[in-house]
Amino acid sequence: MARRGDGRWWLMRIFFVVAVVVLLSVPASADMVTTYDVTYYLRGDISQPTLFYGLGSYEFLLGPGYIPVYLKRDDFDFIGMYGAPALGYPQAMLPASMPVIAFPAGTDGAIAVPITVVADRAPVVGVPEPSSLLLIGVGLVGLLALGRVMKRRAGRA
Repeated sequence: MARRGDGRWWLMRIFFVVAVVVLLSVPASADMVTTYDVTYYLRGDISQPTLFYGLGSYEFLLGPGYIPVYLKRDDFDFIGMYGAPALGYPQAMLPASMPVIAFPAGTDGAIAVPITVVADRAPVVGVPEPSSLLLIGVGLVGLLALGRVMKRRAGRA
């Protein structure tokens, strides 16, 4: 059994620190993609069920020649116009994965709800960057040198 004064104690301590650093430095990687599920509706139609939408949802309202866009934060906040500036308001900045909003006949509102899914591609393996491996190597050499210095000091005392 390694004891505090023994040189093996420092070696075990260094091994533990290096193991923790290596385990925590390997990044996990998942290929997540956010898509949007768009639901079209007719405003004011009370025969439709009332639905509640989560944070990050976008609402589009068809107007005469323009489409205002609202983003669900605490409430639905106006963020601009869809497609191009209109009525003195800027164009809304939408995510690249937002599908094209095209109102079917008989609808004048749309809600785009974000859905995060795992991509259908081959699995991606995350590995440490070369700079991380270099940092781990330098740290290991430093810990070994520290262990030797502490062993020499323990021998002198």
